[in-house]
Amino acid sequence: MSWKFLLPLLMLAMSVCAFYGAKFARVRLGLGSIIVICALSSILLMPPWIGWLLASYCMLRLVVKLSDAELWPDATIITVVAMLPAILLKWLLY
Repeated sequence: MSWKFLLPLLMLAMSVCAFYGAKFARVRLGLGSIIVICALSSILLMPPWIGWLLASYCMLRLVVKLSDAELWPDATIITVVAMLPAILLKWLLY
């Protein structure tokens, strides 16, 4: 499957899951911030073996910087909730 199809799909899945992760963690995270974070993380998720680690680290750091979330447990919850479905989706489609 082409990356031109997979990248927007990953970004959409990560954005929706990050939105619900922020609601679950009770963190105020704007829609623009979610889109920027998920766009960068979905691009970093594309390399085969190390991509999930790069994307997770980038998402964790950006959530802490762009919101009022603490590193533990708020930003970690948002990152895990957003990354697990995206990794599964990438694994199933790529």
